[in-house]
Amino acid sequence: MRIKILKNKKQITERWKMGSQSSTQYILEDLFNPASTNNIFNKKLIFYDLETNGFGDAAYVHQIAALEFDLGKIFKKHQSGEGVSDDIKSLKATGGIIVKALFDEKDFVAKDEKTRNARARFYNINFKNRGKKDGVPFSIGNSLIKKPKGGVRFDYDPKNKEAEVIIGCKLCLTDSAWMTNSKKISDVLNGHKKIKTEFDPITERLIEYCLDESPDGETGFRIKRPWKIDLTIPREEQELFFLKLFELFSTLSTSPYTFTKKRGGPAMQILTKNLKNSWAWSKNSAFAFTYAENKNFTEYDKFPLKRYRDGYGYDEADQRPNEKQGILKFLNYLKGLGKNSYILIGHNIKAFDNSVINQRSKLHRIPANLRNYFQDSEALDSLNLLNIYTKQMSWFSKNAETLLGDLSTTQQTMDVSNESSRKVKEITKMHKRVKSKLDGMLKVFEETQDKKQTHTADDDCEDLARVLSLAVIDMLSMAKAFSDIAQSPLPNPNLSQAPTYAPERRTPSKIAPTVKTKFKNDLKQLGIVDLSWAKDKFGKDTDKDTFDRVGTLFSAWISKDYSVKNPKLSSEQVMHELLNFKTGTDTKRAYEAWLETLEDDPKIGTPTPQPTQAQFDFGISETISNRWKRM
Repeated sequence: MRIKILKNKKQITERWKMGSQSSTQYILEDLFNPASTNNIFNKKLIFYDLETNGFGDAAYVHQIAALEFDLGKIFKKHQSGEGVSDDIKSLKATGGIIVKALFDEKDFVAKDEKTRNARARFYNINFKNRGKKDGVPFSIGNSLIKKPKGGVRFDYDPKNKEAEVIIGCKLCLTDSAWMTNSKKISDVLNGHKKIKTEFDPITERLIEYCLDESPDGETGFRIKRPWKIDLTIPREEQELFFLKLFELFSTLSTSPYTFTKKRGGPAMQILTKNLKNSWAWSKNSAFAFTYAENKNFTEYDKFPLKRYRDGYGYDEADQRPNEKQGILKFLNYLKGLGKNSYILIGHNIKAFDNSVINQRSKLHRIPANLRNYFQDSEALDSLNLLNIYTKQMSWFSKNAETLLGDLSTTQQTMDVSNESSRKVKEITKMHKRVKSKLDGMLKVFEETQDKKQTHTADDDCEDLARVLSLAVIDMLSMAKAFSDIAQSPLPNPNLSQAPTYAPERRTPSKIAPTVKTKFKNDLKQLGIVDLSWAKDKFGKDTDKDTFDRVGTLFSAWISKDYSVKNPKLSSEQVMHELLNFKTGTDTKRAYEAWLETLEDDPKIGTPTPQPTQAQFDFGISETISNRWKRM
């Protein structure tokens, strides 16, 4: 047996406690169940958030909050039937660290000048001259981008969404732009129709609000121009239309909050890229935050909250660290907690926060051992969980009328349905989508509905801890309500067949591709696959086919081996345990053990599926319980 050390090609990846493959059963019966040995309350829950001046290499991290919240006592009280509303309202961190880095706008003058130049260029191209441009979008866009006494404005408040309205006006500014952008969005929607994408109902409402079906029997859509039909539409409603048009284009192009089953292959990616080109340059260049706007938006001067200025490592102005020192302070805090003693929790941290920390750490040449320690953290992205929650809430809301008119519906199910309808209406006011953004989620719960998101890192951590707790408690109520529906003697034929809004049991075959990808990335990072040996062993011609074969056989072997050694775990639990393997120790040790089996027995078998445990029973029969699992 030969183990050849190859050059590292991939970053170590975080060990996610859940993901888009996770079922509601796994979330409720394992992660958030105090009685489960696999629950997250056995470790420190570190909610963390960043505030930056941009994205990727261009970001400047000026706020970091990593705050520990003891949610275990809340869920234990709830499990025993006690009320927890007051506990959630008064939630405060029991430990953690606050980092406030230096922020001097003078350091960013050159970068802000680029933004100002881009805004002037945008104005000159689109709104300097009327020409043959449509009067309504020109008038609205011109008034928003122009100073009262002439010239280009450079002082936008991001909270007012003025930039999005201006870009929405640009999408319809001329007949040519209107026709071109109508075709782009029509191509994307037709493409999704072909691959049977399922949008959430509020995205469908956005489509209905902003688009008409093409006339003359054509297949497709065109952007509405309501101001040409009704000349008396108030200015506020016209601005709202352009805002929602931008929101629709952005949602179908990039949003991680869209409830689509399939994103499509290369053909759909091309169509989506064409759609994104309609607005992305304007938003990311002309209307990128200036540093003054960012400082105001993130309320830098108010950070941190008074209760986190003593005992959380906060430095006063004269001792404030620079960005590198601030990131080092955060990473050393995590290392001081101890390996495998904590779980990092944040909202959309997979796509943003973790990536920013990694890239800025490399830029500042922070020691690799600290970066790797951070990347090897156990982590939970609340976006995945809240997406599942909002899907279920939408299902109950959509079927509320049917449920309330059914004599077999229990009072508990009626209450859940009514409450879901109220919450959906709250976060879909003015045609907003049901999406798992933190500012929208705050409005749906009684405990947080009066709370306004400040966009400071510490306040966002508190808000997320409350929203996460309330959402999981709601999910438990919805699961029980669904079990009542399933016990009905005769299923109601009018109930929406919407399995997307109810949990789906993830079989090994559904999770296996993710496990294989995880271990292939681990092996690339470790650099321990001897391709010349593997080519000879498995009869492959190329390095790519050889590595893929090794990854397939190794992930199959380790899945079977782990199932045999842990017979009490369900198949899904086994898959999630494997996804939490540490790259440098667990995967390396398992790979070496697999190589030993190859020397002993050259025949490679495929693991047989393990029987799954009956879960989610809530006191009902296994047959009825399985109906909930399959959805």
